[in-house]
Amino acid sequence: MSGFGRPVTASHGFGLPREIAEAVAYLASEGAAFLHGAFLLVDGGASLV
Repeated sequence: MSGFGRPVTASHGFGLPREIAEAVAYLASEGAAFLHGAFLLVDGGASLV
């Protein structure tokens, strides 16, 4: 049970609110102008594991 409660992600940790905010800021920026119908997964790589 030593690993109980540990996140199972490629980054080996939980995301911080700052990291989520950076993704939201990117989606609201001009840099994301050509993103249409795409998923931006902000899950620390959990969907890959």
